[in-house]
Amino acid sequence: MPKDNTILIEGKFGDGAPEQPKDERDIAFGSSAPFDWALGFDIELLLGYRATCKDVTEFFGQRGREGWGVDRYREIVAIIKEKNIQPFKIPVKMQGASSSCTGQGDTYYLSVLNFIETGEWVEISARDVYAYISVGFGKGAYLRDAMKLNVNRGIGTEKLVPCYHELQMSYGIVKNPYNETEYLVKPEETEELTECREMLQAKEYQSIGGAGEYRMDAMAWGMLMGFGVYFAVNGQNGKGWMTEYPQVPDVREWGHALFGGKAFLENGEKIISPINSWGTSVGVDGWQKLKKDYFITNNVRDPWTLIDKDNNWNMTKSNVKIIKDKNSPACGIWLPALSPEALESYCLNFGIEVPKKDNGEIDWEKWIDGKLELNN
Repeated sequence: MPKDNTILIEGKFGDGAPEQPKDERDIAFGSSAPFDWALGFDIELLLGYRATCKDVTEFFGQRGREGWGVDRYREIVAIIKEKNIQPFKIPVKMQGASSSCTGQGDTYYLSVLNFIETGEWVEISARDVYAYISVGFGKGAYLRDAMKLNVNRGIGTEKLVPCYHELQMSYGIVKNPYNETEYLVKPEETEELTECREMLQAKEYQSIGGAGEYRMDAMAWGMLMGFGVYFAVNGQNGKGWMTEYPQVPDVREWGHALFGGKAFLENGEKIISPINSWGTSVGVDGWQKLKKDYFITNNVRDPWTLIDKDNNWNMTKSNVKIIKDKNSPACGIWLPALSPEALESYCLNFGIEVPKKDNGEIDWEKWIDGKLELNN
């Protein structure tokens, strides 16, 4: 595809993601446990494995959908290395001159979730999000509003609600992105679109809290447990936002929505990696890297993750029992555990503690009659 610089409007970026109002009704997602950065998370690696599975049941493995967590992800990474399974490269979006980044970042996420379920990549329509949540011409939209549409209404596909003009050229088809005015045109409501939206309704949305480096860990956990995070950044013109390593703004000149799908260590530094919607010439094939400085300056904001309501992370499940001693801040968890490693993995997923010996091993003497007794 020819390089497209239409995102640059008089040398400036639009404010596609204004800071959203706080809402105390938001369901919080978070973990007090440190993320395993040595293991990391890579959604393209995970989708590459999913493409080799005959169905979603094989993907989740013997623990099933409810048992998804770091233990299963670690197993998948081992299988990928053993069988040399290649990553699935997520197609890079191009929003052009519109301020539709809230729709673009959101629909990256929805396409990922649909791939997990079906094993096929289907483009979800950014316009079917943005046309309904924009706060005004060129003013972008709030991320929370996109999450509400995902869960309560569902989002149509690119086929039903197109965001591009397709032009047949001698060298192939060129896709030119809609402009802002075209993005704001709501699609015709058809039975086919209604059925598609219902099929593509998302899971429960949860707000990722915390600040600074803690937010990096919480977002990495959100990626692993929810297969991605959807968040906004503050930016400034001339601060390298077309490059692999965007620079921290001195002042906020605009906001931008992104889909985060990778978390890893690079030269010992924590990295949260989002894919942009400004075409393949941005970053490395659309992917960029945010370092700790972007987080400790509070320029990463409004992160969300989509969580399966039936996942044990939800801690309201009847087969999960949290045990807390009233005289201690320590907590434990009771649920079926296949091994010490599995137990510790579950507890990391919940962000709670298990009793440890001085050498760091689990104190199994406190595992009595199916309950984890604390502070006897």
